[in-house]
Amino acid sequence: MLVQVLETVAQGGTYSFAELARSVGVEKELLQQMIEHLTRMEYLKPIGELCQPGCDGCPVAGVCATGGQGQAWGLTREGAQLLQKMRQRRV
Repeated sequence: MLVQVLETVAQGGTYSFAELARSVGVEKELLQQMIEHLTRMEYLKPIGELCQPGCDGCPVAGVCATGGQGQAWGLTREGAQLLQKMRQRRV
């Protein structure tokens, strides 16, 4: 299920927390724990930390609500590498 969260984030787009939980097939509380774990493992980061120095090239720049209530997450280099390894194993 953790890889499914990473796969969904890697696809881009924006999801509400409830939509992402439904997509992965878990309760919102479990999704929160999964995101916290993936963040500790440095596979995910809050978008604000990935967008420095600005929004150029950001996949969600057009829908970003900086300062809003939500939190956007993005895949780190480590997260992308893990997904690549997982995809290679499936082949």
